Amino acid sequence: EMIGFYGDDTKDEAGIITKTIDEIQENFECCGVYGPEDWSTNEAYNDNGLVTVPTSCCTTQYASEEDCGSHIRQEDNDKIYKTGCKTSMMNFVENNLLYVGICAGVIVIFQISILIMTSQLRTTLEDESYENF
Repeated sequence: EMIGFYGDDTKDEAGIITKTIDEIQENFECCGVYGPEDWSTNEAYNDNGLVTVPTSCCTTQYASEEDCGSHIRQEDNDKIYKTGCKTSMMNFVENNLLYVGICAGVIVIFQISILIMTSQLRTTLEDESYENF
């Protein structure tokens, strides 16, 4: 649905949707959610069945060409990414799951350590308060 708002100043006044989609497509080297054909839902990129894509769908070597994704049939265009962003993002998460797990484990151990130290500090302060009575 967000692809339909891409580049539409009435629905995306600050350009946040456009910038976000561009960043995702460039960083994950993908185009659309499931593939370039998703751009057919955006009226600006669907000209009577001729679907084009934004420049952020272009591969790195063709990204500087202004007309890389525009006015070119997707099936015939080797200048654009064919993989959808959903697949690219899932692959990224799967490939980096070990690092995510390690970070989560370190955070849990850190929090448990703080909990233990806080408990010991409380016990120490309570013991001192009873001695002063």
